Amino acid sequence: MLEEISTFQLLRELRIRGTPTDPEDNIVDYDIRPLLRLSDLRILELSLFGFKSSIINESILGLSRAWPDMEHFAYRQNISPPIVPTGLTLDAVRLFLLYFPALQGLRLDLDATEIPPPSSDIVSLRPVELMFVDSLIEHAIFGEVAEWLFSVCPNVDIGI
Repeated sequence: MLEEISTFQLLRELRIRGTPTDPEDNIVDYDIRPLLRLSDLRILELSLFGFKSSIINESILGLSRAWPDMEHFAYRQNISPPIVPTGLTLDAVRLFLLYFPALQGLRLDLDATEIPPPSSDIVSLRPVELMFVDSLIEHAIFGEVAEWLFSVCPNVDIGI
């Protein structure tokens, strides 16, 4: 399916929602590389519940090269408990802010159980809306997560 979608080179907005067709499949692999051909994308929402992630912290720079003008990016993998790690950590937020200069909104399912070392550099002063609704974030460290986010982006609007 993603291969066919990637032939629409002028797409600026794309929303994909999927679940495995076989309920016995616990995790299904998918590959978003065909979507990297869509260089005009400004809004991308991937809600691929029950699929194995091909988006990890290390892939964010490559995504930014493919989609330099991305304004809103959403990547959801968890639809309900149990929440599973997705391959993105809290540091992914810093990387998205660093590599996507037009980014205004970011929604990720991520693993925020470990807080990265404090950063002395503010990555972005622009207002950005961040949503982490189905992420691994322990209640006991919500304050630390928010503090770290404000340290890299003081004008952030956080939804957890």
